[in-house]
Amino acid sequence: MCDQVAVMYAGSVVEYADVKELFQNPKHPYTIGLLNSIPRKESKRLKPIDGQPPSLTELPKGCRFEDRCHFEKKAECRQLVPPLEVKSLAAGSGSEHVVRCFLVDKDRADKKDQKKDEAVDDLK
Repeated sequence: MCDQVAVMYAGSVVEYADVKELFQNPKHPYTIGLLNSIPRKESKRLKPIDGQPPSLTELPKGCRFEDRCHFEKKAECRQLVPPLEVKSLAAGSGSEHVVRCFLVDKDRADKKDQKKDEAVDDLK
């Protein structure tokens, strides 16, 4: 068993947190998409992540997930690689929840425009 988990996309860590924190409160749009695409007995259709991953030999200039992201985008998403930043502390343990995304910040992380799908709630 592990205590912490890192989510990678196109060869880069996009989110890192305690296991429980990441499954209960995913912040990066790729992590949210992964959790929403897990098959469920009660669901007949999977919810895939739209689009295709980038070519690893021709990575985009900015965020590697930008073309597939469902968050409202900023110009910097296409032009700059977002740094891994601490966005919150996990409840209880106080360990860091680190995310590589310009659109997730401490003030916006829990707002409804970035909420996870009901399927993520099933993992709690």
